[in-house]
Amino acid sequence: MIKIRPDTDCWEFQGSVDKNGFGRIFADNMEYKAHRVFYEEWVEKLTEFHYLHHRLPPEKCIGKKCCNPSHMLWDNVRTFIPPPAPLPPEGLRLCSKGHLMAPDNIVVEHRKGPPKVRCRRCRQASWRKNSARRAAEGKHT
Repeated sequence: MIKIRPDTDCWEFQGSVDKNGFGRIFADNMEYKAHRVFYEEWVEKLTEFHYLHHRLPPEKCIGKKCCNPSHMLWDNVRTFIPPPAPLPPEGLRLCSKGHLMAPDNIVVEHRKGPPKVRCRRCRQASWRKNSARRAAEGKHT
């Protein structure tokens, strides 16, 4: 199931791999990452919030197919959650992308129905994207 590589001391997983190149182990109708199974077997049990990654540089470890627990360390996934966005100044709001809806960053669109106030930066990005698509389709005049 594993092959020890003397040049890097990696435990190379010999079974099937997932689309990202990590070894897969199937047990009880479940799929598990091989490096996680080996880590839990040889070092300690992990919770759902633990994320394992290889701590050695690529020239010293083969990476995704390596199952040697001494080549890995874990981080708490909760530490990777970004802090909440700062609140906008009183009386102003943010668009769905987080841009400040200040007077210099709004555009009022008069279409069917009542006028709509939109974020200028988001509208410009949308206009550019749609313009490029129309140009690629040969629909610009």
